[in-house]
Amino acid sequence: MTIIEDFFEKYRIAISLGEFKRYCRSKGYPEPSAFPKDFPSNSWRNVVYALFNRSERKNPFLQRSAGSPSMRRKQYEIPAFNDETRFFYPKGHEEFFWARFIRMAFIYNITKKWIYNYKASPRAAGVLVIKNFYDYYLKGLTIQELMGIIGYTGKSYRGPANIKNNFFEPYVKPLIPKFVWGSPKFKPNEKYSVSELSLLSCELAFEKNFGEGYKALLLKKVIQ
Repeated sequence: MTIIEDFFEKYRIAISLGEFKRYCRSKGYPEPSAFPKDFPSNSWRNVVYALFNRSERKNPFLQRSAGSPSMRRKQYEIPAFNDETRFFYPKGHEEFFWARFIRMAFIYNITKKWIYNYKASPRAAGVLVIKNFYDYYLKGLTIQELMGIIGYTGKSYRGPANIKNNFFEPYVKPLIPKFVWGSPKFKPNEKYSVSELSLLSCELAFEKNFGEGYKALLLKKVIQ
């Protein structure tokens, strides 16, 4: 078994090349120059677009957004990943990637700074949608039930049309079908739920052993 395979078997978490080099240094292992080509990867930018509010113009999760200096990242305690930083995981285990960042959102969100912006619009919209559909995946939720559980206080309570335009379209529809199972056309009475990928990712993200491994890597400053 290689060092990389041993890492993934132990921690089951996606990792960037720079982070993996730090892990190797902490163990006294030789540092790799690159990940083997058979390990797929995904970028931090795609994490932000999937799990956070992609419509926020001054998006503190992205370096290249308008009005998004490093000071805002410090204010919200957001890890300073480059937008194009890639995180690697074993083939067939995409849940290792999404579980990391679902877990990260709930670890860092000690206050509600990550959850709502000043307009009462969910900043961590994708995370909240996925997590709450996961919590109720056996019975599913209508979009209005989901809004009530999240505690969304924006404009959407003014009727079905606004629920569709102000909540479903920006926050739920972009997650269908990869993360959310249900119709991409707004249906007020339809029950929505998590996709298989979301189910596997959330099960892993909130598993005790995964959390302990994640915390150990944070304390060793291997990951952010």
